[in-house]
Amino acid sequence: MARFRKSEKKYDDAKARYTSAKNSGSTSDAKLAKRDMKTAKAQMSRDYKNLKKAHSADQGRELYRKGETIGDNTMKRNAAAASLGYSIYLNHKNKKLRSYYGYSANINAY
Repeated sequence: MARFRKSEKKYDDAKARYTSAKNSGSTSDAKLAKRDMKTAKAQMSRDYKNLKKAHSADQGRELYRKGETIGDNTMKRNAAAASLGYSIYLNHKNKKLRSYYGYSANINAY
């Protein structure tokens, strides 16, 4: 959000310079200010498109400053994947047993 706000401020400043140059009657200053305004608007548009990614990066920096690391998240993710892997394994085992016994009832229920 901070990046978007920064580019939004640059666009507002460029627009104000363009308006004042246009009102003063200086065509060369107005052209330069208009070019700067167009560049700032394009940058603001790019920052808006990347706002979600930038917000996630900003949150990551804040978490890192607080002392949380990616390793903590990796351990949690690996634990979740291991439990998911185990449930997939059990499901596969149940399917094999069902096909062996020829019926679709849950074998572990008996």
